[in-house]
Amino acid sequence: MKKIRYLSIILIFALASCGNQTDKKNKVILSETKEASCTNDPGHSYQLYIPAHNLDDQFPLLIVLDPHGEGNKALDKFVQVDSKPEMIMAASNLIQNNFPGYEQAISDLIEDVKSKFPVDRPRVFLAGFSGGARMALSFAGQHKVAGVIACGAFVNDQQLQTIHCPVYGLVGNGDFNFMEYANALLNPKAEEAPKVALNIFDGIHEWPDKLALKQAVQFMEYLPGLASNEERQSWFDQQTLLADSLFKAKSAMAASFIFRNLQILFPTGKENKKLKSKLDEIYSSEAYKKNKNTWIAELQQENKLRKYYMEALASQSLPWWMHEKDVMDMQLADPSYTKKALLKRIQSFWGIVLYSQVNSTLKKNDLMQASHLLQIYTLLEPANPDTWYYRALYAFKNNEDEKVGELLAKADSLGFSDRKRLESDFPGKYWMN
Repeated sequence: MKKIRYLSIILIFALASCGNQTDKKNKVILSETKEASCTNDPGHSYQLYIPAHNLDDQFPLLIVLDPHGEGNKALDKFVQVDSKPEMIMAASNLIQNNFPGYEQAISDLIEDVKSKFPVDRPRVFLAGFSGGARMALSFAGQHKVAGVIACGAFVNDQQLQTIHCPVYGLVGNGDFNFMEYANALLNPKAEEAPKVALNIFDGIHEWPDKLALKQAVQFMEYLPGLASNEERQSWFDQQTLLADSLFKAKSAMAASFIFRNLQILFPTGKENKKLKSKLDEIYSSEAYKKNKNTWIAELQQENKLRKYYMEALASQSLPWWMHEKDVMDMQLADPSYTKKALLKRIQSFWGIVLYSQVNSTLKKNDLMQASHLLQIYTLLEPANPDTWYYRALYAFKNNEDEKVGELLAKADSLGFSDRKRLESDFPGKYWMN
């Protein structure tokens, strides 16, 4: 698994260095990043990037959905420093997790950008992270879009029946949603013609880094009709050479990712026949079987650990959790330990389960259980702003008014920014500036 992670990083850097570099010289209008608002809904603002262009140029549109509605942060991940993608990009500041009417809001955003900027109208792509990815996938199941980049949350079999566009999945090897992506490769039909593209980066449940996102955008740029035949053929040749080198280095799983993803870009013709031949060779190799068996064993272990820790949340004391954390931290610090990605997924799992259970107990006013869970939450995720927000909410419900302001200030200092949630949970005197 360590070798796979290392080679996947090489893969990202190698692929990111390739791609169609559009000549930006002699453009009449310079590139621009700014904030705009929907004409039909002035409260729906969005961060916008427009490439350098001439008056008659048109570009694909990429709509970006952040789970917290942080459009500026999300857009920054996609706008590259070295070579900005040849797409107009709009990241919503309004749409976030549990946003009511998000489908209509996405439609409004698409139409607003189309009406104001030089969009090649049929070529609309969506990208999202976590809850943003789930909203993007749901929207694609109901509306015609050109493609979806899903980060940190993935499409399921039922959704695949309704989505009729390419889906590119990006996930960190330490993401608690890693299983959703791995199952797409390990189910009995995984070695048939792929419906989704996949890439794994070295990280946790977070927006991927710029290089990984650049690779995802490049994948969309090389779909039939977007790039010239010459550019697509050059891309195909580069990727097959890279995959061949990975396969020779015994990283068969990483090589299979490249060939599988290329099958989506080249679904017919001599290129597709070549890809099938390459994949048949990989799937029958001992290196691939070994890689796959390692994945299966780790996922089985992860399932057992998840069940074990779910039961422990209700039954084990804070000192027990301190010991578990210390042991895991030592393993992660050990250079020879080979299952670090698995441990990171378990730690991420702790965080999401505690977030959910603390929220549930506070809504039920089960303050005794909330107190127990908050002690564990603070131990395991002391830098998470939600930890301190929930501690403030507990103090408020427990009539410890003198603590509330200080705890909310701590949450604010760590990045808590959900004003609507704050206004709903607390009276006005506690609102942050």
